Amino acid sequence: MPRLVRIAILLVGALLLQPSAAQDNFRDVVELTVDAGFNGYFRQDEWTPVRVAMANNGESLRGRLVVRPETSGTVVGNAFSAPVDLPSGAQKTATFNIQARTYPDQIRVELIDDAGIVRASRDAPIFELNRGDQLYAVVTGTNTIAPSLTGIHIGGYRAEQAIWGVHQLPDRAQSLASLDLLMLLNIDSESLSLGQRSAIEQWVAHGGHLLVGGGPNAAATASALAELLPLAPQAAQTIDDLSELARFAGDRHSQLPGPAIIARGDLSEGATALVEQAGIPLLVRRKLGAGLVDFLAADPSLAPLAAWDGLSELWRKLLLTRPPQPAWHNDFTQSTWAAEAVANLPGVDLLPPLQTLCLFLALYIVLIGPLNYALLAKLGKPGWGWLTIPLIIIGFTLIAWTVGFNLRGAEVIVSRLAVVESYHDRDEARLRQVIGLLSPRRATYSVSLPEGSFLAVAGATAPTSIFASNTIQTSTEIAQSARFSADEFTIDGGIFANFSVSGRIAKPDISGSFTLSFDIAESGRMVPTFQGAISNRSQLTLRDAVILGPGFGYDLESDFAPGDILPLGTGELRADLADRPAQPNPLEVNVAALYGEQSPFTGSDRNRTIKDLQGDRYLRTRAFFNAESPSERQLAREQSFLASFMRDEFASTARGTGLYLLGWSDAWTRDLEIEGAGWSSVDTTLYIIELAVDTTLPKRRATLTSEHFTWMALEREGISDNGTDNFSLYEDNAVAFQFQPLPGLAMRQVDAMQVAVDRGGGFTQSLEVHLYNWTRGEYDVFGYRDGNDLELSEPAMYLGPGQALRLRLRHGGGMGTVRLRDIRIAQSGRY
Repeated sequence: MPRLVRIAILLVGALLLQPSAAQDNFRDVVELTVDAGFNGYFRQDEWTPVRVAMANNGESLRGRLVVRPETSGTVVGNAFSAPVDLPSGAQKTATFNIQARTYPDQIRVELIDDAGIVRASRDAPIFELNRGDQLYAVVTGTNTIAPSLTGIHIGGYRAEQAIWGVHQLPDRAQSLASLDLLMLLNIDSESLSLGQRSAIEQWVAHGGHLLVGGGPNAAATASALAELLPLAPQAAQTIDDLSELARFAGDRHSQLPGPAIIARGDLSEGATALVEQAGIPLLVRRKLGAGLVDFLAADPSLAPLAAWDGLSELWRKLLLTRPPQPAWHNDFTQSTWAAEAVANLPGVDLLPPLQTLCLFLALYIVLIGPLNYALLAKLGKPGWGWLTIPLIIIGFTLIAWTVGFNLRGAEVIVSRLAVVESYHDRDEARLRQVIGLLSPRRATYSVSLPEGSFLAVAGATAPTSIFASNTIQTSTEIAQSARFSADEFTIDGGIFANFSVSGRIAKPDISGSFTLSFDIAESGRMVPTFQGAISNRSQLTLRDAVILGPGFGYDLESDFAPGDILPLGTGELRADLADRPAQPNPLEVNVAALYGEQSPFTGSDRNRTIKDLQGDRYLRTRAFFNAESPSERQLAREQSFLASFMRDEFASTARGTGLYLLGWSDAWTRDLEIEGAGWSSVDTTLYIIELAVDTTLPKRRATLTSEHFTWMALEREGISDNGTDNFSLYEDNAVAFQFQPLPGLAMRQVDAMQVAVDRGGGFTQSLEVHLYNWTRGEYDVFGYRDGNDLELSEPAMYLGPGQALRLRLRHGGGMGTVRLRDIRIAQSGRY
């Protein structure tokens, strides 16, 4: 008998282990190789590509690649997947995207077949970048050594670099959103897929920075990207000297003798030669939408550039001369305010009128009390109260439930808020959208978007409040194929399920053309003024429209309707003379984000653009909870939405020399598909339209002041999140800035310069002020006290390429704090 028992136990154990063994066999025959992020690096809140190479040595299978919280942990807030069809013997590569969190530092990619069986899995490490860190990708051809970019970063942070082959480039623009620079060097651009080419173009137009290398293989590198490039290579030429590249980088001594093979060709429309050697363009730039494309005619992986110690400074200079990005260019980083905007539904009453509720309650009280008592007393049956009272309660409960059920209806209410950003030189506009689904009762739905749009669970990366803690985070799977969708997720009645959307649409046919000129104030200060006209050839009406420029906002007096043409002159579009700081370089924007969320209903300097846009409609008290009229609720909805992405970092609107038309619309196309119910929508859309601007520079002597410069921190010692205003230096702290005139505003000759460091009247602690001497290649120390500006009548040695200024401030030693109120600079001269 014991022997039979042992045999039975062994048989049962074998049966129990059989599925596991079979699953292990499946995993043996399907091999996965995973490359997550940018050589493992990722940014929180941004889309991160995951590239999976698959080899199937077994039977054919269909299923999906998945990264999910159940097996990857809290590194993802919800599941992400992509479909897979893997025939027997096939080798395929698939790329899908995730949004990752800080911890843990790896993800698990699983291949799950249609029967729900995990056929293979592979872990991949990922490493989070700090907000202020830089991330670059260099795509090279065979036998090419990629230049190192890791030494190029803003002060106090670091830079990381991914080195890719052409096959690793994603085919969707959103996958590149984490990059600060993409370099293409010695590649065969014809091998790029149409999706990869489109992704590069869209990424640049939405604010990316593309650098393309030339040299002997320039034609192959550029052939499929000719429409983007500032110079289309047509021939190769050998020249004897590239030393002007060193001068552009701020190196006044190095010589870069040839021979060197460079690419020659005609400049594209709108392109500018940044560096020329004997009239031959060596470095050319073109603005494309909100981004930049740079073309270096030489190959940096070959002599003489490859052996030049200052090559990193050349890359740094390209980043330093980027134009600022306006406050609205940020993605949705404040999920709490986005959720509040979604939950505010002007004109939609989710509860019955107060009078109806009061009447219902009064009727209930009368019936269950006096009327019930009087009726039972008249019948002489007061003891029946134990029966009639429960019956009345049950009856009123059924009535209340039935009325409430019918009032809520069967339709889903979709709250949609969108921002559409268009550029005068592009045919497509950038779309960012927040969507909230309000279900009338607990139900299951599926949502899908038009092709080309990305769908994410809003707030899934960093829930910070009850509004941002989306109830569908962990239960939703974002399926990615030609279209993104969230399939079969469940919402409780009366609860919002929030999503964010990014993509592109055809831009509205609304445009304008203006000339920027400068009035010269009595002090010599340059004051921007604009003159031109805007026209509306679309079918769209913009309400509450404004024109925003550097240092001013102008409200249109009425709706901007189809067919309208509005001429505007320097009287309306003129900057004021208020004191304003220099504008932050785009790489510094993420540093300011460390400050956290900012209320859109306060008087903070970070809300200046919101105030300019809303004008007299700006709410100075938080009216979200106490707004009564639909118009007040609409204002609170708009302002909360603006706060979710629009921030003036370092108290600067960062509009450069640009001019923009902004206006609201309450309509949006029915481009959303919801399975499981009918739906109606409440729509709010902000249109931001870049207007074309030509610049006319002054012909007389003028003074260029701080607001016409950009800045970047080159060093931060003991300090991490400062700008040029309102910061402190403690013992052993130091900070160094480079100030650069805005693109197109650098003077030909500067004959005087002023540097003012305002300490707010307190100078009990000493402060060292250093100016970089470009001739000697080191800093000069100046004695400085508050109220004594540095007046330089011969500033040439302190002016670098493009009239750049490097300024370093250091704590003078001893105990105590050096408080810095602001830094202001001014250059006087001629164009």
